[in-house]
Amino acid sequence: MGCGVLGRGNFGVEGFQNGLDARRGKGTFGLQYPDENLGGAYRQLGVAKPLGTAGRLFLAGHFDTLLSTKAGPSHAAAALGLHYNRNSVGDGSCLKLGLKAGYRLNHVPDVETEPYYGPGGPTLTLGEGMGLLASNLVGRDRRLAVAHLRLAFGRTKSGRELARVARESWRNVGRSLAETLRLPAMTAEEIVSLVDADSFGPAERVLARGKGMLVLSAHAGAWELLAAYLAIRLGKPFHTIGRRLYFGPYNDMLLDARRSAGVETLFQDAGARGALQVLHGGGALGILADLDMPRLEGVFVDFFGRPAWTSTGPAALVRASGAGMVPFFISWERGRRHRVHVLPEVEIVKTRDGREDAVGNTRAWARVTEGFVRRRPEQWVWFHRRWRTRPAKARDGQDGNKR
Repeated sequence: MGCGVLGRGNFGVEGFQNGLDARRGKGTFGLQYPDENLGGAYRQLGVAKPLGTAGRLFLAGHFDTLLSTKAGPSHAAAALGLHYNRNSVGDGSCLKLGLKAGYRLNHVPDVETEPYYGPGGPTLTLGEGMGLLASNLVGRDRRLAVAHLRLAFGRTKSGRELARVARESWRNVGRSLAETLRLPAMTAEEIVSLVDADSFGPAERVLARGKGMLVLSAHAGAWELLAAYLAIRLGKPFHTIGRRLYFGPYNDMLLDARRSAGVETLFQDAGARGALQVLHGGGALGILADLDMPRLEGVFVDFFGRPAWTSTGPAALVRASGAGMVPFFISWERGRRHRVHVLPEVEIVKTRDGREDAVGNTRAWARVTEGFVRRRPEQWVWFHRRWRTRPAKARDGQDGNKR
């Protein structure tokens, strides 16, 4: 007897909902957003792949609200929910379970709801489940993560250890997304209470010079929470450089989450003027420069012993402004707490040879980033294709950089 769908469900900001279309024998992972051309109906983006005959139920329960924001007539809410397919009993009966995760943006005028966290952080539990399911659904990226770890660590880690680190990486990305969605509903006191931090001595010394501070970080741990925490701890306007996200509603939601925590965004495509103004004014500017971004000006420097295209933006901003560069990283710790790691200031060299300075200074801060990732590999996004851009050694220098 074939398997047929007997039940389906979704829970989130609008309560339990029936009538969701479920594909036979498959779980889904995706996003839902309102489409004005469809009269406000929700359109769904995502992927669906077979989950096999066995699955794992990460969380059973119902949450009326996971997050709410109070931004005037535009009310944004996030939903992470459970989506299950239960198959009929018969010859070779089976039960298939999957997690449905994503978010919904609901434009509900003059409506306010209270966020529900509950003991043990159910929002983070859902986020963790979302990350783990994503690692199972997106097989190509899961294999990439393990392959990248093998390139980085070689035989120093067993295959089982590499698989464990890759799985933890996906899990951390999922709960970091959930932590970001919680930001608009969290007070400054709540954010600070979640974090243990190293001494801010390096940052205080740099800021005392009055020329601004560039906060160097990476896509590790809950990096959005790090920005919010720094805005609170530093006690001054905090800006971060980021790229525009192609999916407009999510881009707006992320910007609103940052603003609610006192963080303003400067877009990469807006040029360096805004960033330099922040630094010249003695402010703090955060940047995540650990990804392969070929459209940005960069050079090849080693990352885990392999040449990786790396943005020269951080070093160029510090060189042009006279600001100091202080590395800050954040990691997930036991009890779903966070640790902020504050490292010594990175020395930026300024000579008459700007090109060599760009390579040398970028290499200096890239070593710092690699050092943190090497110590805490489960915190980083190993599914990212860090070595995607290849150096043209035959045409340029031995390190792939044009002379």
